[in-house]
Amino acid sequence: MWDAILCPSVLVSHKELLLLVAGRMQATRTRAGMINVCKCQWSIGRHVSVRTRAGLRLHYWGSGTYDHIYGVKKSPTWVEVAGYDTGANSRRKTSRLALVVCGIQLSKIRESMGTRLPAHLRDVSGSEGDDTVTFLLVRYAQPHESATQRGPEHRPLCPGPFKNSHCLWTWATRPGGYQRGCFRDRPWERHRRYFGHTLDDQHRVRQRDSRAWYDLVQVTNITGYANVQPDVDESQQEVFLQSVLW
Repeated sequence: MWDAILCPSVLVSHKELLLLVAGRMQATRTRAGMINVCKCQWSIGRHVSVRTRAGLRLHYWGSGTYDHIYGVKKSPTWVEVAGYDTGANSRRKTSRLALVVCGIQLSKIRESMGTRLPAHLRDVSGSEGDDTVTFLLVRYAQPHESATQRGPEHRPLCPGPFKNSHCLWTWATRPGGYQRGCFRDRPWERHRRYFGHTLDDQHRVRQRDSRAWYDLVQVTNITGYANVQPDVDESQQEVFLQSVLW
């Protein structure tokens, strides 16, 4: 059941998530490493509140259907993540756009894994700050192919008159040949119902998301919130407009 998805609102497999966490926790990206991180105390939710070292309280809301929390609809949070271009010889700093899927907090790490949490991962937001870490599971976007010009932080500028106020993105994909385990034939048959109401819808999602790029980030990796909306043109599927000022 490693390739079973977590739930209808988090369309990521157990194996995907455990491998990401194992990598961040400096455990081996193997079955043994996944089992090791499973021993920690886990908390997964669509809302996470994190206190920074500067004392600020930041809130992040996961994607999926909107929650009615305190009587208010909360839209999923988009963030900008510091990073570099992915070219082999590129060290050009860029701003990556990412959608928050959910929050993940691990605690009782020393007791469960027999080792102290690395200092750079220690979370001051928990009651036991040196033994608690909070990650955000995100899905990355990438510059849309029609965004040929770049703005500050190498953001992809909209073509036409919107180039001074908007950026244009679409979903990021892994390199060719990469395939997420939950889209292999056997696990796909178990949970395809979560990816659409008709066979055609499910097929489109399978073709589109089999190389979707998910990752784990911490608040320290985030440079700021982003104001993002789907493109109002219905012919532009999976296209996003980011409002920016510079």
